[in-house]
Amino acid sequence: MNFDNIPSALFDLISEKKYEELSKKERKIVHSYFTPEEYDDAFSSLNDFRIENSRLKVEKPGLPLNQKQPALIYRIIHYKIPVYMIASFVMLLFCAYFLISQASTKEEFTQEKGSTVKSNEGIPIHQENYPDDLVFEL
Repeated sequence: MNFDNIPSALFDLISEKKYEELSKKERKIVHSYFTPEEYDDAFSSLNDFRIENSRLKVEKPGLPLNQKQPALIYRIIHYKIPVYMIASFVMLLFCAYFLISQASTKEEFTQEKGSTVKSNEGIPIHQENYPDDLVFEL
């Protein structure tokens, strides 16, 4: 047998037709690679394989009857988390920390005389300690 560069059309012929069923054109293709006896042997081997394969019923692999499924804690510990989910969770934590820290810190500003007043506290009028550019007369 010459197995070098066998075209796929030849394999299609072997799987579909016996040597006697081939046309003259198909026989020319077959003769360049196989003898009639080799072709018939290949056809019968493939046909036998198909028959045997159809008889076999392969069961799907599963747990043996006496084996239990792993416990819930074991499954949680060994659960696989994709990297993109971890990265997005870390970014979410970072953003939440940043927002909470900004909300909890109180901005301060300095008045002319150097005293510090927190921005969310008001300045009593009796101190009369306002910057000159904010004071105007009516």
